[in-house]
Amino acid sequence: MDDIESISKLAIHQPNFAPWLGYFLKMAQADTFILLDDVQFSKGSYTPRVRIHQKLFDGNQWLTIPIKKHSATTAISEIQLDRSQDIETMILNKLDAVYGKTNYYNQVVGEIEVLIQDLKETELLADFNQKWIEWFRSVLDINTPLEYSSQMEKTDSNEQVILQICRSKKASVYISGQGGKSYIDLKAFNRYDIGVEFVDYGNSIENRFPKRVDSQLTNKSILSWLMLIPQEEIRQIFKDS
Repeated sequence: MDDIESISKLAIHQPNFAPWLGYFLKMAQADTFILLDDVQFSKGSYTPRVRIHQKLFDGNQWLTIPIKKHSATTAISEIQLDRSQDIETMILNKLDAVYGKTNYYNQVVGEIEVLIQDLKETELLADFNQKWIEWFRSVLDINTPLEYSSQMEKTDSNEQVILQICRSKKASVYISGQGGKSYIDLKAFNRYDIGVEFVDYGNSIENRFPKRVDSQLTNKSILSWLMLIPQEEIRQIFKDS
């Protein structure tokens, strides 16, 4: 690994489906973003589903991607889509029902319909989600390189996988959301002179959109934002970060 070029800031997250805006803020602040796909799939996680904003339902509905049955130890990278269902049509119907009368629905759905042509050939959840993430990145003008953890060389299996990846990439700083405080071993990171930067992305979003964002929209899918707020206004938060 001596020939690997070191990077300044690294961020790591599971390849979630259509994640919230904070996911992309973290990505934009990193020099490299790792999609953590070789860890065990967790039932109830945000990998196959996301909350979307719908005022008629107290600001909360789920958009869920159907997947095939699997063992409890299956890695995210091995989770298969349930193609017995028309997943793309299901997504479009859900978006139409929730956002069909919003200002930016036609623009956003027009772009999604182009994306869907590529999605129909996808069989794995991680690949499906990555294609959505790539599209959102293009909309938000984020150029941070993406990599899969399953395609990376790790160091010591006795260490936290996040630390293994940081060491493998020779990262100087690992960027984490506030939730990382509950599981990141700071002493272990310090041993390898890797700093950890905890960022409150929810607070960052609310500060940037004090008049446009209520507490119900802050943690919802980026899809909700694109349907309700002009894309240029959303992009501005990345320019200001």
